[in-house]
Amino acid sequence: MALSEWEYVSIFRNHGKEAGASLSHANSQIIATPIFPKLITDKLTACMSWFERNGVCPYCAIIESEHDSPRFIYENRNFIAFALGQAFIPSSSGFFQRSIDTHYFN
Repeated sequence: MALSEWEYVSIFRNHGKEAGASLSHANSQIIATPIFPKLITDKLTACMSWFERNGVCPYCAIIESEHDSPRFIYENRNFIAFALGQAFIPSSSGFFQRSIDTHYFN
């Protein structure tokens, strides 16, 4: 497939059987698909609804509220990371792009 045919790319890290890894060591994976997964489409729809109600990107609101919280982990000029408050797996973290393109919500 040509690069232009990919609609969605997911990068994730598995560690242990609880995370779906077949071996006990940590491994990272990249998956590209020609369609958006339903879960991602549902999240985008929810984000658009939030944006319409509040006039602000929901991820920007999360970044602002978590920046000075005890869950804050790291930031640079492009990304910010913090521990997820209600993660299914302990030690899960969220990485957010600092510059959100809100044209998706328009």
